[in-house]
Amino acid sequence: VITRVIPNTQGTNIIPTVIEKVNPRATISTDEAPVYDKLKALGYRHDTVTHRQNEYVRGTVHTNTIEAFW
Repeated sequence: VITRVIPNTQGTNIIPTVIEKVNPRATISTDEAPVYDKLKALGYRHDTVTHRQNEYVRGTVHTNTIEAFW
């Protein structure tokens, strides 16, 4: 896990950090926040769970591990 403080959760802060720190062959699992919509276009495998529809796990896709870290 790599953490860093960013000014806010807009794509202009998150996406450059992903590009810098995440292996392009990685699969990224997130919630449905729109900030992550560009990940597939950047070549990442990206799966989401939709928390607003009470979806927290779908097969191997979840955000539970990072939430437990925090």
